[in-house]
Amino acid sequence: MKAISIRQPWAWAIFHAGKDIENRSWSTSHRGALAIHATSLERGYALPPGVAAPPLDELTFRAVIGVVEIVDVVNRSDSVWFRGPRGLVLRRPRLLPRPIPCRGDLHVWQLPAAVARAVAAQLKAAETHAAPVTATSAGAREVRTLRVTQGNLDNHHLYLTAAMDLFPADSLGGSNRQGAARPVRVHCNAGTIETDIVQARRMFRRRAWLGRFFALNRVRAGDHVLLARLGPYDFHLSVESRQQHR
Repeated sequence: MKAISIRQPWAWAIFHAGKDIENRSWSTSHRGALAIHATSLERGYALPPGVAAPPLDELTFRAVIGVVEIVDVVNRSDSVWFRGPRGLVLRRPRLLPRPIPCRGDLHVWQLPAAVARAVAAQLKAAETHAAPVTATSAGAREVRTLRVTQGNLDNHHLYLTAAMDLFPADSLGGSNRQGAARPVRVHCNAGTIETDIVQARRMFRRRAWLGRFFALNRVRAGDHVLLARLGPYDFHLSVESRQQHR
């Protein structure tokens, strides 16, 4: 499997902020699956307007964190992520449940065989356990209504107190990253996110993606969102019609 090394938080943004262009000074003939290897932190980075910077403890370094499809290389693009001179066009981001430590390299490079096998195994397991996300399936399972506060909007989190009974016990982790538990998968129009729940705070550990979800759906303080359980480790998050709470 081919790979590319990307500094943080740009690698993070591919899976959590809708980054669909990787800017390079060079081109490549490679098309298809491309593993994303996160390297070091870029100093003085500036994300596009409206994209909140992730907390440092949400970033992974020196590891393969996911896989995308590279479908084209362009010299211009309307994407807010394009800076040029060339842009690798990325599609279908798939975040790995567990980052795989690995040394990086320059340009498009070949993953070591053992790492490639580990990536393929995680992707296969994720696809096997993934549940289809449809309006019908979201409405047919257990659903909890969560009210969004101004604090949620300002800090990109969501209070899960009313939904804690939906989560498996082994997805409830400790307060710091070292105490992280088995992740659940949350599907929404901001992407598919892998995260566990901080039990003491009753929040998703990964939070920056919620900022994108709130922005995409124009969520305001006082609005309600629906968290539906599709399976033991699969959930769907959507915005409830505002008409229902008037």
